[in-house]
Amino acid sequence: GHHNHDDTENVADPIANISILLFNNLEQPVAHATTNGAGEFAFPSLAWGTYKVQIEIAGAESVWYWVTIGPDNPTITGLIFEVSEDGTITTDIREILVSETIQIFPNPASEKLMVQFNMTIAAEMQVSLTSVTGQVLMMDNQLLTVGNQHIEMNVSAIPAGIYFLNIANGKEVISKKLIIR
Repeated sequence: GHHNHDDTENVADPIANISILLFNNLEQPVAHATTNGAGEFAFPSLAWGTYKVQIEIAGAESVWYWVTIGPDNPTITGLIFEVSEDGTITTDIREILVSETIQIFPNPASEKLMVQFNMTIAAEMQVSLTSVTGQVLMMDNQLLTVGNQHIEMNVSAIPAGIYFLNIANGKEVISKKLIIR
């Protein structure tokens, strides 16, 4: 078998034969797929629901993210992952932050505000507070680790009203409505 392979572009080559495990929301295994030569994988004919997609690469840490499929969101695309030389995996996905886990309390808030959520990978996230007209009142870049996050914000100087607490990773934003009184 002779084939030419041009390495000059150094675009991330798709990796075939990587195990992709699928778990349901109780973290019970429901399906397994292997990436093809194009580095793609699919789980056809799944029931609507929330699933955990786990990537198993020999010699690398396993990485997972949560996806939810439903009538409004029947397919999830763009679950991209890259394996670097040292075996760490970087992901480019909206599931870095598990949006269902975001909790803000107290809400309504008056002085101190506590934001809690769960991160599936370590990433730099931008936490901001904006008014309904889009004015940014507070902005904080935080390098967050995997797991549960607790971010405290002091909102005592902010006038009463309805605001949005936004958590962004540079590409996508998840917003939660917040009342300050």
